[in-house]
Amino acid sequence: EMIRGTFKQALDVELPDPFPRMTYAEAMQRFGSDRPDLRTDLELVDVADLMADVEFKVFAGPAKDRKGRVVALRVPAGGELSRKDIDDYTSYVGKYGARGLAYIKVREEGWQSPIAKFFTDEEKAQLAERIDMQPGDLVFFVADQPKVTNEALGHLRNHLGKKLGLIDENRFNFVWVTH
Repeated sequence: EMIRGTFKQALDVELPDPFPRMTYAEAMQRFGSDRPDLRTDLELVDVADLMADVEFKVFAGPAKDRKGRVVALRVPAGGELSRKDIDDYTSYVGKYGARGLAYIKVREEGWQSPIAKFFTDEEKAQLAERIDMQPGDLVFFVADQPKVTNEALGHLRNHLGKKLGLIDENRFNFVWVTH
């Protein structure tokens, strides 16, 4: 009530009552952070169960490891980013321990990606459905231990949100992270 009252008095902003809640586990799984910025719709999507039998060993290894995690981050309309932009984002996630950043550009005519050749048509269809891939999207992937995937893609999520204008800076979106 104090926070709601302060925002109402100081900024004339009505905050929801009660604040939404999510568990720490949910925050880490969906956003890679225990303090998720919910002003952007970008979310992490677990795809390890779909990657265990793919030919791409960078994904299959962590997918088969019970302590591993393979995660996708879909960037709507991100398919227009240049190869230099993608290389810059790859360097960016390297600061958080990621050894690489795989990507797929979703085109009307199919996937544009160095990793596309490793997937069967059925695996592509399952992945596209899970991630909700749409033409024009860009999908990033990190496969590693949860600490690395969460940090790398959690930070990339926020970085992309700011850089691509996907965060509504004039909106407040509080959440209590519990447990």
